Amino acid sequence: MEQGLSQLFTLTTRAAHWFRERGFVNSDVKSLPVKRRELYNLQRNSKVLLKPISR
Repeated sequence: MEQGLSQLFTLTTRAAHWFRERGFVNSDVKSLPVKRRELYNLQRNSKVLLKPISR
């Protein structure tokens, strides 16, 4: 991609199945960018999903 992006990430508490149907895969908080990881709220118990961006 023009901006050097290689993957998308999303956090969800209710729609993980919808994202998996669209090519996202389960991941964990450690895979988030540092700035986003610092803001992650453990109490929300959000699922982390990633999707590689095709080049």
